[in-house]
Amino acid sequence: MNRFGCCPVVLVLFSLGAAACAPAAATPATVEPSPQPVTAVPLPTEAVPPTATYESLVTMLRDAGHTIEEVGPTQNSMFAGDGRIIKLDDQEVQIFQYPTAADLEGETARIGSNGSQFTDSNGVVASIDWVDEPHFFSSGLIMAVYVGHNAATVEALAAILGQQFQGAGAASPAASIATGAPITPGVVTPGVVGVVNLSTLTQALTKQGATVTVLGGSRQGLFDAATYNLLVNGQPVTASEFASAAAAAAAASTVSPDGSAVGGSPIQPGGTPHFYRSGRLIVEFAGDDAGLLSLLSDLMGPQFAGG
Repeated sequence: MNRFGCCPVVLVLFSLGAAACAPAAATPATVEPSPQPVTAVPLPTEAVPPTATYESLVTMLRDAGHTIEEVGPTQNSMFAGDGRIIKLDDQEVQIFQYPTAADLEGETARIGSNGSQFTDSNGVVASIDWVDEPHFFSSGLIMAVYVGHNAATVEALAAILGQQFQGAGAASPAASIATGAPITPGVVTPGVVGVVNLSTLTQALTKQGATVTVLGGSRQGLFDAATYNLLVNGQPVTASEFASAAAAAAAASTVSPDGSAVGGSPIQPGGTPHFYRSGRLIVEFAGDDAGLLSLLSDLMGPQFAGG
């Protein structure tokens, strides 16, 4: 399927040779034109889509041949983005646009359990009873929410925004953890996905019987990443979520082996520091709670720095 929903055009170039005639002579000879090869312009390789916004999504869907009706703003939504409703080939889809990619990332991290749970800014977890199958997509600055079971609608959104990150049928970490399969830290295998972001961390902790409260998020942490303050069994834990696993690994390399400095600058953790990394996530816990240390090691692997 073409990712951009538009049909590539193959240009075929023909070169027509004109017959050349020799100068008049007793016996004129006609020079037959030699056959010219047909040259096909190669299909373009898949390109990285531009930063997705509401306007660009609507344009790309229309360019792909879909009928789009712009209905208007959403009403009383639980999501913080600027929400608007469209009808995509008569199927209602809600589009939420955020000021920055970090804001979008923070919002998507609050959605869990295949789209059936949402954690608000106060750390309160709400269960959502959808009237039909929910499907969540995100790209650039937008999140698209489709509630329904029309396969063509899901396919149209996935063609532009990528595969859904939560919802019915999503091949997401949350969906895999919910199956109860053994968790391998940071490893993605069929049917078994470990802790790779904030959403999977909170779900894995909860599945292991821990009490988790998300206190809030900011960019004022130790790293240049979306940083969240959690309470895990009453103990303060900091989780920093990066754009990629490579970015998380690069940030982890700036932490001193004993966890006393980040990027060469001393830190004052208020207890014995412990740093863990898995997927796009770095987790810091300052303390000596043996149960919590064991739980974090089980889910994220051994600490990479700290006491």
